[in-house]
Amino acid sequence: MELAEKLERQFTIIEELKRLDEKTLTQQPADGGWSASECMVHMNLAMEIYLDQFEFMKDRLKPANGPYKPTFLARKLIQSQPPDEKGMIRFKIKTMKRLDPRKSDLPADLSALDRLQENLSRLRQITEIMQGKDSKSFKVETVLGPMLKLYAGDAVRFISAHNERHFRQIKNILKKTAGQE
Repeated sequence: MELAEKLERQFTIIEELKRLDEKTLTQQPADGGWSASECMVHMNLAMEIYLDQFEFMKDRLKPANGPYKPTFLARKLIQSQPPDEKGMIRFKIKTMKRLDPRKSDLPADLSALDRLQENLSRLRQITEIMQGKDSKSFKVETVLGPMLKLYAGDAVRFISAHNERHFRQIKNILKKTAGQE
C-alpha cells in the first residue's frame, strides 16, 4: 500500500476514534497495559521527534533523479513494525523512556487525539512537499539519536509503519476494555 493511502486510512481511524468518549479512550486494560490515549501520546512523542526535523528539510531537498528506493536498513525497520495477518504485533520492542507516555508531560486525554490528528496533518504536508524530490537528499536522526539516521523518505515511511502498529494496538486495547467496568 502506498504511503498516501496509509495516511488516509490513519485519518479515517482518527475520525472513528473521535466518536468515542474520553472514558473509553483513557480506560486502562485489566492487564495494566496502556490505554488508547496513552498509546496516542506515545505515537505523538515518536512522530514529533521526526516532524520537528522535517521542518528544516523543506529547503534542502533536491529534485528527484529516479523513483524512491528504501535502504536495506529502512526496509528492515519498516517491515518490523506492522502487525501480522492476524493483527498480532510480531516484534515486541521495549519502549524507550523518552517515548513512554506514562513518563511524559503530555496529557493522556482527548487532547492526545487532537494532537495526533495535527501531527498526521504535518506528516501529510511533508509527504506532499517530498513529491518529485530526492528523498535521500536529507537525513534525520531517529529516536536513538545521532548514532542512527534515516533518509527523509525512509523516515516518513517508518513513521507511517510505526503508526500502523499502534493503531492496531489501539484497536486491541479498545476490544480488551470494552467489557471492563
